[in-house]
Amino acid sequence: MTIRRLLIACIFLCTVAPFLHAEFDEYDFSTPDNVGDLVFNFFHHSSGGNLLDDGLQATLQNLGYTLHSRISEQYVYENNFTDYRHWYKRFQRELGVKIGDKYYRYAGPGVTPTQEITANSFMLTWYEFRADRMDIIMFKPCYPGSAVSDYDTVYDAQGNVIAGTPHSDNGINNFVYLNSGESVDDGYTDTHWSHGDWWGADSSLAQLKVAYRGMLNIFAGHPDLLFIAMQAPPMCYLSDEEANNCREFARWLREDWLHEYDPTGTDTFQDYPLTNVCAFDWHNAIAWTGNDAVLDSQYTWFPVGGFPDNTLDTTDPGELGRNAGEEDHPEPWLNQRTTVILCGGTDTFSQSHTGKPQRLYYSWINAVVNRWRSGALPPPRPVIERVGNSVSLTWDAFGSGQYTVQWANDLLVGPWQAATGTWPTTETVWAGEEISGLGSRYFRVRSE
Repeated sequence: MTIRRLLIACIFLCTVAPFLHAEFDEYDFSTPDNVGDLVFNFFHHSSGGNLLDDGLQATLQNLGYTLHSRISEQYVYENNFTDYRHWYKRFQRELGVKIGDKYYRYAGPGVTPTQEITANSFMLTWYEFRADRMDIIMFKPCYPGSAVSDYDTVYDAQGNVIAGTPHSDNGINNFVYLNSGESVDDGYTDTHWSHGDWWGADSSLAQLKVAYRGMLNIFAGHPDLLFIAMQAPPMCYLSDEEANNCREFARWLREDWLHEYDPTGTDTFQDYPLTNVCAFDWHNAIAWTGNDAVLDSQYTWFPVGGFPDNTLDTTDPGELGRNAGEEDHPEPWLNQRTTVILCGGTDTFSQSHTGKPQRLYYSWINAVVNRWRSGALPPPRPVIERVGNSVSLTWDAFGSGQYTVQWANDLLVGPWQAATGTWPTTETVWAGEEISGLGSRYFRVRSE
């Protein structure tokens, strides 16, 4: 029997909230072939520079990646314009997208065509070996961006957007809003959206979602580039509202972003069709998360030895969603922890700060690079429902159309056993199994 796809879900009896996690069997954590041929660029601000200095740059290079970031002063411009509001326009112009009758790309020193953005506004410039030498682009706003306000997209009972974007507020295409400014540094106009006037680093949840959905439309035209989005690192001194919203954006980026591909800009969503975009969950690598088994198990990195990864759990509600250090710039131990999570290895840095056991991680970056190169899409997202102590799964058709449902108490080591039912089946709904008194249980659907 050949397993073509796996999807997985898990339910804890202590909560009715379902959650999903990528199936480990779908990932290859080995160092990619010819990894030195991949040019890795990390566009960031000061907290990103600290992350590189505290181990990320050396560790990526030890894995074999060719890192072209902060190698010399000629790379200084990569740190300009890194607030959340800048990324859509930077990618739009710098990847050679035509706006009107102009291409917004800088071609080399001393070459600044009229009516084009100047070189020091760019990241994809001659200084980065021209855009065709880009393979992996990881990008991150600076920490003030974590001050997120709570104006958010509003949905109806069917999941349709009814408020909180330019299109749903007044029917104007969302891309009109995103393209309303003349330069990378411009704020977006509020003409098309009463909540569209955002300046500086701060923003609302709705604005972030519109901008990041818009970026997917650009990324879809560049399957040869791998785009890795990181959140702004959470500050220590956020308000309760900002800390909650910062954490919610991290959840949205990790779980919902690639399921809200909106190619028409009309709040009509599809699953993103390629493997060249992913989010690295930096927020939950460095933020206090609380004793939250659901959130712990939703992390999109890969700890060895099962779940939950509760290294930064706290019972202090005043710390939830905030930087786990004492400074708004993440401290060296948090950058070192992030490096281990991203590149693989043992987190020997957190124990003295948290009192929690050391954790071992698979290489997240290898997994997403191998997946991008293979073109293997993740399984369709299932829906898990619980009524009382019975649980059921619903999933989109995938693979050959014959499926089995299995369960295990441990995600990594199993053993996996057949759930109640007659298998295989061609149905895409598995209805019911009594799970009272069983603790936690993982379910997976196998395509045969």
